[in-house]
Amino acid sequence: MKKDKIFQLVFTAILISIIILQSFYSIFLGNLPLVVIDITIIHITVIIGACIMGVANGIITRNGLGCMLFYSSIYFRKCH
Repeated sequence: MKKDKIFQLVFTAILISIIILQSFYSIFLGNLPLVVIDITIIHITVIIGACIMGVANGIITRNGLGCMLFYSSIYFRKCH
C-alpha cells in the first residue's frame, strides 16, 4: 500500500518535470515546427499519465501543463 503511494507520487513528479522540460525547451521536445504551424505534443505526456495512473494523477499533470502554458504565454511571448 505504501509503496504504491510512493510510486504514484514519484511517477507524477517525473511527468510534471517532463512537462516543464517540454515547455522550456519547446523546439523539438514540446513542439513540432512545420512550415506554416507548430504542432504541440506536450499534451501526450498528460494523456500517458492519465492512462497509466488514473484520473486523479491525470488531473494533477493537466494542472501542471496548464500552469506551464500560462507561464510560457506570459514570459516567452514572441514579438512580431
